[in-house]
Amino acid sequence: MNRLGIHPRALRSDSVLDNGQYRNLTPRQAAQLKAFGVNVRRERMARKITQEKLAEAVDLNIRTIQKIEAGHVNILLTTVLRLKKALGCQWDVLLGN
Repeated sequence: MNRLGIHPRALRSDSVLDNGQYRNLTPRQAAQLKAFGVNVRRERMARKITQEKLAEAVDLNIRTIQKIEAGHVNILLTTVLRLKKALGCQWDVLLGN
C-alpha cells in the first residue's frame, strides 16, 4: 500500500489476476486483446521476426511484446500503429474483421 492506501498493482490496468481474469476489462474486451495478440504473433512469425527484433523496431521491452502476444496488456493506439508499421501489415490484419 502506498501512503494513499492504494495497492500499487491496483494502479496497473495491464494486470492479469491470478485466476486468469483481466483487471478492469469486460470479457469481450479481454477476448479482443487476446485476438489482437494472436494476430501480432501470427504476423511476426510469418515474417520470421523474433520478439527481440520486433521489440527493437517498435522501441518496446521484449517483455511487453510477450504480454501483447499473450493478450495480457491493453496497449495504446500509438503502440498499435508502431506494431503495424514494423510488421508491414494492414489494420484489419492486426485488429481482425
